[in-house]
Amino acid sequence: RPYFADAVRALRSALVGSLHAPEELAGGMRMVYVTMVYGSMNRYIVGWSRRLKLLGVSNLVMATLDAEAYELCSKHHGVQCVRGNISVLNKYTLLLIALQMGIDVMWLDFDIFLVQHPSPAVLAATRGYDLLMGYDLESD
Repeated sequence: RPYFADAVRALRSALVGSLHAPEELAGGMRMVYVTMVYGSMNRYIVGWSRRLKLLGVSNLVMATLDAEAYELCSKHHGVQCVRGNISVLNKYTLLLIALQMGIDVMWLDFDIFLVQHPSPAVLAATRGYDLLMGYDLESD
């Protein structure tokens, strides 16, 4: 499980990033993105962090499930990193903590490539809805 205090700190930091985003990037949304990384995917943390900065995504929390991932995340992504152990439950724990804090939250798989800041599309898609779900044809 992620450490609760680290999760709250990281989510608060991401929320501040969300609220201070320029209006064209859905500024004022209480939206935080969450992803999870460990093991062989650690080699992509630096590139992911650079891409987030380039796109102006300042509201993403990385759940890091091993020491190497946490070290890389902390160095390149800052305080929006949460330690955890290898378990799928980390994903749900972080999302539930965010919801309990009153933060809208969206999970992003770490094996995606962000072409642009996702918030404008998310904001447009959420008009009139309380819940969005992605579906993958090949998913379980």
